[in-house]
Amino acid sequence: MTCLRYSDAIDTIQPNEQASIDGIIRGMADQTRTVETREHHVVRASHAKSSACVVGDLTIHPGLPAELAQGLFAKPGTQPVAVRFA
Repeated sequence: MTCLRYSDAIDTIQPNEQASIDGIIRGMADQTRTVETREHHVVRASHAKSSACVVGDLTIHPGLPAELAQGLFAKPGTQPVAVRFA
């Protein structure tokens, strides 16, 4: 198997990316405080439980671009999957 080696050309930091990350962290911290106030103890604020779990088959189509045709997706075919939706 040949994997795509990471380089900065693949994943570049976008303008204001750190500000977005900081906002997500603040939002999750606020959520945690809200849940703590409501439940009177700290519990996981995000994805505390599943809303649905399904099983099925994942189809890997032929002709994927090289950057996607790696690992599980290297060869066309189907793979069994279990997915949790939250």
